[in-house]
Amino acid sequence: MSSIESNVSLPCNPSPVAAGSQEPAVRFMDQAYQRVAAELAAIPDDQLARLNVDPAAAATLILDKLPGLHGQRAAWVERLASLDLTSLDRLEDYALALLYTHSLVAVVEETASDLPEGYESALAQRDALLAAAKALSAFGLLDASRFERIGLERGYRNVGLDLQSLAAMYREEWPRIGASCPFDASELDLAVTRANLMVRGSVERTRSPGSAAASLKERQRAFTALSRAYDDVRRAVAYLRWKEDDAASLAPGLVPGGRGNARRATARDDERASEPPKPLAPVGGAAVREPEPEPDDSFGKDSLFAVPAGR
Repeated sequence: MSSIESNVSLPCNPSPVAAGSQEPAVRFMDQAYQRVAAELAAIPDDQLARLNVDPAAAATLILDKLPGLHGQRAAWVERLASLDLTSLDRLEDYALALLYTHSLVAVVEETASDLPEGYESALAQRDALLAAAKALSAFGLLDASRFERIGLERGYRNVGLDLQSLAAMYREEWPRIGASCPFDASELDLAVTRANLMVRGSVERTRSPGSAAASLKERQRAFTALSRAYDDVRRAVAYLRWKEDDAASLAPGLVPGGRGNARRATARDDERASEPPKPLAPVGGAAVREPEPEPDDSFGKDSLFAVPAGR
């Protein structure tokens, strides 16, 4: 395995995608980035958030929490109807865009000489996984239409996307076909690692030599968009789940050791501890200005969601 392969650790099968999408999210990291690229470009440099967490770990955690967060959609619509669902609906795209831009930074920082060796390994693995899929299809265990377009082209990007598609397909069907496969699940992890290397390599070959700084800035923009949206979602969840007191498990903070519980029942706020925080804006009227409560530690200055001056 090349040194780049061994240093890449991105999710093989993130959480189910947002409503309306039927394809595995991992296949669309670059497409997700393209969907939000204009938004990222519009963020002023002086409003970029400080990147104080592992980008891949942060994005993966949020993707993992998406099913539970989307489970709050009905309550959000009913109880926070004056607020749109943009932050919730965009979380997946922002998280995948962060993974994508993080992968671009990684490939800029790695040695391109590993790519030819990585390509041969990725090509061989694609062919092996495709051959296994055809065999499983012959025995009626897989639908051949799911991989009929795979393996038709060569090249870094094509092989990478083929590997991502095959890995996602096997992951989805694994409970049913795993025992019949001539490999174990670790082969799929390796397939996605190699796939990400190939996709990044195809992009990097078209980039200018001075692109390292631009890659870092674009990753910071993606992180800023994700952190803002997740901040909004966490605050909404804290309101919606106040009585259940489980907001921290549904939408945890991303800073290790930070407090994720939005409820703070101290001696100073015992009287209001049994009541939920005010919604961000009432339905059908202008927001009424309330005295600012004491800030929650999970959104404090040391939090992932600390907002730079000028936001």
